[in-house]
Amino acid sequence: MITKRTLAHTLAGLTCLTNTAYSQSAESRLINLQAGDVNIATDIATLVEVGSNAGTPVLASQITSDVTLTANQTYFLQEEVFVSNGATLTIEAGAIIYGASFELGAGTSDNVVGSIIVTRGADIVVQGTATNPVVMTTIDSIESLRNIDIDDDGVIADAPTQETTGRWGGLAILGNAFVANFTDSDTDPTNGNEINLHESSIEGFGGVGFANTDGDAFSDLLEFGNSANSDPSVLAVNNAESSGSIQFLSIRHGGFALADGNEINGLTMAGVGSGTVIDHVEVASNEDDAFEWFGGTVNTSHLVASFSNDDAFDIDLGHSGDHQFWFAIYDSTGGDHGGEWDGTAVNGDNGVRGDGLGNSQPFIANVTFLDAGSSPTTEAFRFDDFFSGLLINSAIDDFGAGETFDNEPDGVGGFLGLAGNFFAGANNVAPAFDPGNTYNTSLGLVSVSDEPNGLLDPRPAAGSPLIGSAFPFDTSQRPFLENVSYVGAFDPDGELFISGWTFLQEVGFLPAPVETGEVEIVDCAVEGANFRIDFNSELNVSYMITFSTDLTDGFSSIVSGQTGIPGTGGVVSSTFLVPGGASRIFFRVEEE
Repeated sequence: MITKRTLAHTLAGLTCLTNTAYSQSAESRLINLQAGDVNIATDIATLVEVGSNAGTPVLASQITSDVTLTANQTYFLQEEVFVSNGATLTIEAGAIIYGASFELGAGTSDNVVGSIIVTRGADIVVQGTATNPVVMTTIDSIESLRNIDIDDDGVIADAPTQETTGRWGGLAILGNAFVANFTDSDTDPTNGNEINLHESSIEGFGGVGFANTDGDAFSDLLEFGNSANSDPSVLAVNNAESSGSIQFLSIRHGGFALADGNEINGLTMAGVGSGTVIDHVEVASNEDDAFEWFGGTVNTSHLVASFSNDDAFDIDLGHSGDHQFWFAIYDSTGGDHGGEWDGTAVNGDNGVRGDGLGNSQPFIANVTFLDAGSSPTTEAFRFDDFFSGLLINSAIDDFGAGETFDNEPDGVGGFLGLAGNFFAGANNVAPAFDPGNTYNTSLGLVSVSDEPNGLLDPRPAAGSPLIGSAFPFDTSQRPFLENVSYVGAFDPDGELFISGWTFLQEVGFLPAPVETGEVEIVDCAVEGANFRIDFNSELNVSYMITFSTDLTDGFSSIVSGQTGIPGTGGVVSSTFLVPGGASRIFFRVEEE
C-alpha cells in the first residue's frame, strides 16, 4: 500500500504520512515554504507507484489531469514530475517555477532532480509574452531573495549568475513522431539488415524500475517515438502531431548531471511532431546542452542559447524540422559546440550511412553563433554519423578553438549543404565539402560582449556584409520559414528579439529596452502665465500635449492647440497658457 500525502489548509501545515514503501526521493525535501508556495510534486502531482527494483518501489510524481499554473503563486519543483494520461499542463504568463536538486549518493533513485517531463499523448502550453515571460530557474534565485535556506542544504544561495549551472533539471517533451533509432539484426553493417525501432528512451533520467507494460525495451514514462509499428501511414499522421505550444519561456541554470554522459538538457524535444508550436525560448547557463532534438519533425524559431557548458543546439536520431532565427553565445569559460549535429549510423561510428533510412535532415536558416569570449574549448559545429541537412544564411563568429568544423570520420552525410553563410576570422577555413560560403570576413555587428555591461547587440551594423546578402530559397514547400534579405538571426532594421524577456536582458547584457509610446520629459516650469514642457523627441515623429486640472474628466486638448508638434531628434520645448483659475495641472506628452 502506498501512503499518500495530505495537505492541510495552508502549506505551512503540510503534513507527510509515510511508510517504508516510500523511496527517499518521494519525501518533501523543501523546508521554509511560505503560505501560498506550491510544491508541484507533492501539492499538485499524484504520487503513484510505477515499478519496482528488487522489491523496492520507485515512485514518480504524475500530473494525470489538466492543471494550470498562474502568476499569482510561487511554484517549487523538487523532483521529476511527469505530465501523463493525456493531461495538459498550462503555464500562464508571468509564472515562475523554481527547481531544486538533491544528491542522495551513488545508487539511489534519481527522482530528486526538479524536472518536468511531458510524456507521449500529454501536452504543455506555455503562455508567456514578450513583456511577461514564463521563467523556470534555480531555487537559488528565491533563496537569495528571501534570505532563507529553502532546500535544506545548509546554505543560503547567492543570486545565480551566468556561471551558475546544473542546479536543477530541465524540461523534456516526448512525442509520437518519427525517430530513427536503427540497429542491425545480425550486427553485420554490410548486408542491409537495418531495423528501425521507431522509438527510444529519453536520456538524463534513470528510470530504474519504471514499469514497461507494452513489452518493448523502454520504460513507459520515458519512451518517445512511434510505438505502433513501421506503417508509413501511421508515421505520417504522427509526424504532424502536437504536444502543445511554448512561447516566451526562459529556462535558466539547469542541466543537472546524474553521471558523466547522463545529464539533463535545458529543453529536450524527443519525437515531437510538427503540430507543436515552439518559439521565443531561451536556455541560459545550462550544464548540458541548451536544446536537443531526438528525431521528430517539430519546427522552431527565435531560440536563444546563452553560456551553455556543452552544446547550444544538438540534433540526433533522424530529426527533420524547419528552424529559423537561432542565437547562441559563449563566454571565455567555453562550452562544446554551437551545433552538435548527428545523423543516422547503423552499428555505431563508421557503420552504414542513414541516408534513405530516415537520416537527420533539418533545414536551418538565419543562425548567429558568437564565441564572445574566444574560448579555446568551443567549436562552431560538429558533424557526426553522416549528418545531412541544410544550413543557410547564417553568421558564425571566430570561434577560439582554432577550427569551425570538428568533423568525425563519418561526419558528413550525402545531402549536407551549406549556402549563404558568413564565417568570421582567420580560424574559419572552408572544408572540402563546403566551398560556397564566405570565410575570413568580419560580421560587422553593432556590439559584442560576454559581460553584463549592456553592450551585447548582435544586429548587423550599417555597412555589415550581412545586410542584403541572404541566399534566397523556395518557401512554397516550407511555409514555416521566411525569406529575409539579411544573414544571421537579427534584422538590422528591426527590434532585437532577445530584448525584454530573456536572462540576457534581466542581468544586463543587453542595452536597456526602449519603451515604445513613452516620451522622456526633460524639464517643465511655470513661467508667468505660461507652462513650459521640454521633452526628448524623435525625428519625423509628431507629438501632442493634453492636460487635466483635476483628473476627474480625463485629459483634454491644450487650449492653444498643442498638437502636431514635430520631433527634431533632440529636445523640443513647448509652451502653453495655463487655464484660468487652475491651481494645479496634470499634463501628458505622447506620440500622435
